[in-house]
Amino acid sequence: MLRHRLGYLPRLKQSIWVHAESLGEVKAASALIKSLIQKYPELSLMITVQTQSGFDEANQQFSQIAHIAYVPYDWPGWVCRAVSRINPVIFLSVENSLWPARFWACARKNIPVVLINAKIGRRTLKFYERWPIIARLVLKNISHVFAASHEQAERFKALGFKQVEVPGELKLLSNLSERVAICC
Repeated sequence: MLRHRLGYLPRLKQSIWVHAESLGEVKAASALIKSLIQKYPELSLMITVQTQSGFDEANQQFSQIAHIAYVPYDWPGWVCRAVSRINPVIFLSVENSLWPARFWACARKNIPVVLINAKIGRRTLKFYERWPIIARLVLKNISHVFAASHEQAERFKALGFKQVEVPGELKLLSNLSERVAICC
C-alpha cells in the first residue's frame, strides 16, 4: 500500500485511469468502468481508490480485468511517478475532492482530466470565489466536468467552466463512456 501511495504503480503501456475514492464511488462507477473496458479493450484500466473498503470492492468486481491500487498521495513527485508508470490517456475522477497535484501532473503530459459525478459544496464555492487565484491553480487543469446535478453544474459554471454537462444518475449511465471519449 505504501508503494502505491508513493507513486509506484504498475508499469502499463497505455491506460485509462479511473479514480473512485471509496466504496460508494466504486459502486457508482461500476457500469462506466465495465463500459470503458468493452469500448477500449486495447487499453489497460487502472482503478485507484483511497479507502480499504473501496479497494476491497474494486478487487471484488474488477481484479480479473483491471489493475487496482491505492491512489498516490497528492504530492507532485509521487503523482508524476504514477502518471509516468501507468501512462494514462485520460484521468477520470469519480469523487468530490479536488486534488491539484493529480490534475497538474496529468495536464503536464496533455492527459485530459475529467470529473465525473462532480460536486462543489457551497462553502468551497464561496472560498474559490473569494480566492480566484487559488481556484485557477486548482481548477485550470480540468478538461471536462460531468456534474452530479444541474445545481452543481451551475456552481462549476460560476467558477468559469465552459465544458460542463449533467449526464444524469451515474449508476444508470453505462453509455457515459461514449461521452467521455469526446473529451479526449
